[in-house]
Amino acid sequence: MSDVITLSIAKESQPKLQGTQNGWFQWLLSDNRLNRIEYVDTIKSLLERHQAAQKMGIDHVVVVESGQSDFLQALNAEDRDNLKVIFRNRCPSDVVNLLCQPDAEILEAWEKVCQGKNNKPADQLVQNRALAKAYGNSFNQWLNTLHKDDLTDYLPKPKRFFLPSEFTYVGIEEGALVFALSAFPGAWLSISRQSGRKLKVKYTGFIKAPTLKLSRWGIQRDWNTLDDPFLAKWLKNCRVPPKELKAVGLEPDKPFNWLNQLLSKVVKPWKDIMNNGLGILQRPRVLGPVLATIAVVAVSLWFIIQHLQHPIIPEIEPGYQVALQKEMIPNREQAFITDSLGFSGTGLPFVSFTEGYKGGIARLSKNDYQPDSQADKEFLRLGEWVALLDAGCSHNAKLDSAFWQQQQTIAKALIDAFDKHDSPKAKTVVGVLDNMDNALTEKLSGNKTNTALCHDLKGFSVQMAFGLQSINLVVSGMRK
Repeated sequence: MSDVITLSIAKESQPKLQGTQNGWFQWLLSDNRLNRIEYVDTIKSLLERHQAAQKMGIDHVVVVESGQSDFLQALNAEDRDNLKVIFRNRCPSDVVNLLCQPDAEILEAWEKVCQGKNNKPADQLVQNRALAKAYGNSFNQWLNTLHKDDLTDYLPKPKRFFLPSEFTYVGIEEGALVFALSAFPGAWLSISRQSGRKLKVKYTGFIKAPTLKLSRWGIQRDWNTLDDPFLAKWLKNCRVPPKELKAVGLEPDKPFNWLNQLLSKVVKPWKDIMNNGLGILQRPRVLGPVLATIAVVAVSLWFIIQHLQHPIIPEIEPGYQVALQKEMIPNREQAFITDSLGFSGTGLPFVSFTEGYKGGIARLSKNDYQPDSQADKEFLRLGEWVALLDAGCSHNAKLDSAFWQQQQTIAKALIDAFDKHDSPKAKTVVGVLDNMDNALTEKLSGNKTNTALCHDLKGFSVQMAFGLQSINLVVSGMRK
């Protein structure tokens, strides 16, 4: 039997099954008038349904009351051989399950998707987008009827994330780009442009919003943290044809149109100078203001670009304010980062990280310490955050979930910042931060104690420090 089936219920069995109708798992294809379950009263209507199912490669099952069915006897031998027949009186509970649940192979396929296991998709759903859409919508509705205890196997596992490589671009539907799960086309994402500038992403077929990642070792995003830069990279990784991007008003290669407009203000006056040549040079009163404007805009643009490339991670400051109010003072005997670990790195990332860590410890201990001005801001903030985690784990009182939620916000901001860089050390940091983010998620979901969380955070912090110290770029003049 194939993955997807349709069922026809003969007239004689209808009274016996009428009470189950409200619970049927039902889908409908309006274009060719085929639905999953239907009562049939005549041989003609049965054969019409059978022909429609065959054209779509779907198995057609007929439910009759018994082997003595008048309906079955009315079929000629040829038609009877092509039909799959079930006798209701022989297995009544199995017939009800068949009517009221999605197809068994589809359920098994979705369980594998949730677990991240390899899975062969149903051919009918791959080949027929209309069927995949109808099936996906009905499947999602069915999942919503389950009790939470029965839903466990059909929810993606806590660490299950979805990559662009797991989706197939299927085209434009209702003004949006659609990406179906290759292993389960009944679940898909759609990305469109809202009335403003922001991109909008929707999911269908997933009972719970999926967690997305651009690469296995890259940044992980839950549904509430998706933004335009992430979605632009997603579209690029899925290789959507440029013509179709433009058809729905999407141009991910130009996410900062305002930046292009600002550049044009610099380029146009400069082109005027070059094009007019000596003519404009003969008018020094004009040239001076033009060059001054160019200089001001260029300097402003430089600062804007620097800020885009090297954000300062403002989310850390509220965490320090909470720590200072609660008098969280790091326990130096159980510190995350100590000299006894044998760190000896001299590269800019490692030195900046340790500068941030020392500065954070000093601030929380209410001591004076001024980090070196040459330190890289992002690695400095990373060290400050590790100091904040150190203080939180040293605190005598048990910390509430609000504190750890704040730490996860910082972790995601740091991931965003480091994910913009292509250096090996930045990628190392993102990989470790992903693990720290996952540990915080487990804590916030009630699956990890404070003690276990702090043990993990300390281990990841040490792993990150060791990874950073291997940089060989020596920066003279910085405090060692």
